[in-house]
Amino acid sequence: MHLSSFPRPPLNMVRSGAVKDPKEWSFCGYNEIQKPKERYGIIDYRTLIALLHMRNIEELQESQMSWIAEELSSKSLNRESKWTESIAVGSEDFVGVTMESLGIRARGRYTVGENGTYELRESATSYSVNLGAKNDVVRPKNMYLWDGIV
Repeated sequence: MHLSSFPRPPLNMVRSGAVKDPKEWSFCGYNEIQKPKERYGIIDYRTLIALLHMRNIEELQESQMSWIAEELSSKSLNRESKWTESIAVGSEDFVGVTMESLGIRARGRYTVGENGTYELRESATSYSVNLGAKNDVVRPKNMYLWDGIV
C-alpha cells in the first residue's frame, strides 16, 4: 500500500528537531510497532493489521518503515491540519457515528469533507475569554464555550 492511502506518519519529534528519525524516540508509535511489547502494549495489532488489510505484523512493520522512509526523504515535514486539529477523521459514516456518540457534547461541532475523507471539527474560540490576555497566544482549535452547560 502506498503512503497516500493513510495519514502521514506521526513525525512530531522529527518536526520539532528533537530527533532525526522516529526510531530515536523511545516513546512513539514507530517503536511500538517495530518492537512490539509482549505485555502492556498500547496497540491492538490484530485490529490494526485487519484495518490496513495486511497479512501479519511483519507486513505492518515493513510498510511502516517504508512510509517513514518515504516521508523523511520528501523533506516535507509540515503538519497536516486534518490530523492534528480534528476530533475525528475518516469515512462519512465513521465521522457521523463519532458525532452521534458525543451526544450533547456534539453541540458546536460540524462535519467537513472532500474526496471521500471527512472530518469532525469545532469552531475556533479565543482562549482569552476564559484565560485572560496573557494566554491569548494559545491555539483555540479545540475549544468550545458551552454557554453554562456542564
